[in-house]
Amino acid sequence: MISRRDFLSRIASASAATTFGLAGSEAFAADAWHAGYHSAAKQNPWLLAYRSPEREHFQAEVPVEGQWPKSLNGVLYRNGPAQHDVGDFRYRHWFDGDGLVQRFEVKDGRLFHVGRMVQTAKRTREQNLGRAALPAFGSTPPDGVGVTKADDLNPANISMLWHHQRLLALWEAGSPHEISAEDLTTVGVHSFSSETAGLPFSAHPRVEPDGTLWNFGYASGSGRIVLWHLDPDGRVEKLKALPVGPTSMPHDFIVTGRYVVLLLAPLHRESDRSTDRGFLGLHQWHPDLPTRVLVIDKNRFEVVRELELPAQWIFHFGNGFDDGNGVIRFDAARHANPDVMFNTLSDVMRGRWTPSEHARWYEYTLDLNKGRATETLALDSSLGVEFPTVNGSEIGIPHQRVVMLSGDASRESRPGDLSQVSCWNRATGKLGIYRYPDDHMAEEHLLVSDPSAEVGQGGWIVGTALDCARQATCLSVFAADRLADGPLAQATLPYALPLGLHGTFVPKTTNG
Repeated sequence: MISRRDFLSRIASASAATTFGLAGSEAFAADAWHAGYHSAAKQNPWLLAYRSPEREHFQAEVPVEGQWPKSLNGVLYRNGPAQHDVGDFRYRHWFDGDGLVQRFEVKDGRLFHVGRMVQTAKRTREQNLGRAALPAFGSTPPDGVGVTKADDLNPANISMLWHHQRLLALWEAGSPHEISAEDLTTVGVHSFSSETAGLPFSAHPRVEPDGTLWNFGYASGSGRIVLWHLDPDGRVEKLKALPVGPTSMPHDFIVTGRYVVLLLAPLHRESDRSTDRGFLGLHQWHPDLPTRVLVIDKNRFEVVRELELPAQWIFHFGNGFDDGNGVIRFDAARHANPDVMFNTLSDVMRGRWTPSEHARWYEYTLDLNKGRATETLALDSSLGVEFPTVNGSEIGIPHQRVVMLSGDASRESRPGDLSQVSCWNRATGKLGIYRYPDDHMAEEHLLVSDPSAEVGQGGWIVGTALDCARQATCLSVFAADRLADGPLAQATLPYALPLGLHGTFVPKTTNG
């Protein structure tokens, strides 16, 4: 009989093949994507957002304009795909590039910035070969080389996690990478235990106020979800590989006081063949099938209810909570389908903009007693949204505010559409909005609490944007309750960095 250790080891070692479908590579002619992007970038300033960085390491000290709040002390860390070209090969999807981690800290009226490429095994191997050679989420380079485990493919390019006094760069199908919190050098692959090495660890763990961490990972080839429970010191409290059938590609999830909630969209893996669209190309969307809602008991890691919602695609949730009597509530940026992932975020890599429908902000109710799941449009349908974030002190309990990027969903999407920052107050229904200038492309913004203010009041919104006209990345801070007044302070770097994905703000009291 196979042991638990051996079973988990098989999931980890097989995840490269079962998750990415490494049956071989298809030959490419001359890379038209590379040529197409670089030709279009000469005419379209917004394509600066998807340009590979010019060097491995960035460092700058620049003045802050305006008044940075004296009690806002800490470090903003960010991550995202950056190395979109390897030699003359251009990745076919925004999610594929090797990760660039960044550190933003304001001290004495000056911004200190560091940016550095994560030195993963994948990156080192391709640098030594002098070419792209490993498959990615949406790309399959020609003349690929063999792999033995998922971390051979790991670009460490999605988000950042500060936990048990470690800074971790996260991917989705493999291990975190530990990063030096000061100079951002890569320490190496981080394993929470010898038993869990290489297991899929999602880029959106949920950390409760006491430091307890919950996460999941998916192994689509085996139809399993790996569930994680870590204590505040990073020790594995519970781990389980749960068979759930078609897993789709869940990117985020919800944790409440009693439950873990996963939505499995009807985006099914239906092939093991290798394609030029990598792992993404193995999937088919089924709009006639429901989205499965798995309600999982946190203590037992067992599915206690499976409900259904209409077909939909969700990258990111806000937060969730339960009332203790069988009713769960949560909110999310709801896409009608995954077209933005299949088309828009792929075509930008060759210098084209393919419009897709915006996500809208929805609230959901799961009634476990009646076995019913319902959804309600929470904000005006003319408002497109993405990248929602809540304050970390409200994970799993009723939350007061959600910060998100937003834009006009009543018109056809175009580059830079989501360059409004919005703060929605759930209790009052009030929506504060600040719109960056038209030549800016906003990135995820975070809600940071003010330790001197009451819960749900005060605090700041901190985030970055790419100024395409000045070819520079800027950092801004806003008063959360006066967002429409514009930035309290702003600092502009002397260089432009590729658009990233997610980050975390670490208060100075916990950053050492």
